[in-house]
Amino acid sequence: MPSTQRNRSRLGSVVGALIGLVLGAAFLGAGLWARSSTQPLDDGVIVVGTVVDIDERTDSDGDRTYAPIVDYVDPATGRTHRLAGVVATGSRPQLGSSRDVSLRPGDPGSARVVGPAWFPWIFIGVGAGALSVTAAGFVIAARRRRSSAGVLDSSVVDHPIVPGAVSPAPGFHPDPGDGGRYRYWDGSRWTDDYAPMLFED
Repeated sequence: MPSTQRNRSRLGSVVGALIGLVLGAAFLGAGLWARSSTQPLDDGVIVVGTVVDIDERTDSDGDRTYAPIVDYVDPATGRTHRLAGVVATGSRPQLGSSRDVSLRPGDPGSARVVGPAWFPWIFIGVGAGALSVTAAGFVIAARRRRSSAGVLDSSVVDHPIVPGAVSPAPGFHPDPGDGGRYRYWDGSRWTDDYAPMLFED
């Protein structure tokens, strides 16, 4: 493979790997955030709140999504607080319906509307999958590089000389696969013996 094509192939592989890492990390981060924002607190309690309003939003595709706005009573103080759900879905909540709220009693800042347990795992699964595929790509590429180390494209090994041209004498000649070094030509084929190409000032 010509060096220009090799460089383009490597660049494409690097760009693909970076995209996989960024997307995987983004989905994984979104899943962990959703889990920390919608699942019950380990040291909290669950109270039942009431949907009193709806936060209508527009997603990136222009579709309408809805998040519940819930009133709940803090069991430590008896005060009513209002809380907006952080996850918006395409299903419009019904006013007056119930929603579980998790909080530490006396700490309204800790309150969150409890969402479905499966919801964060969609993002976590996609993110972990993308990162796994990217990691597998790195491993496969590294193995291919190791297995092909010192081996040129078959067109160079099998046909190193232009048809009709005189074959060079055995010895070190500029490597047709890497212009920065010499490679030994034994009179009929390239060997795996190399020598650095020294440039004089």
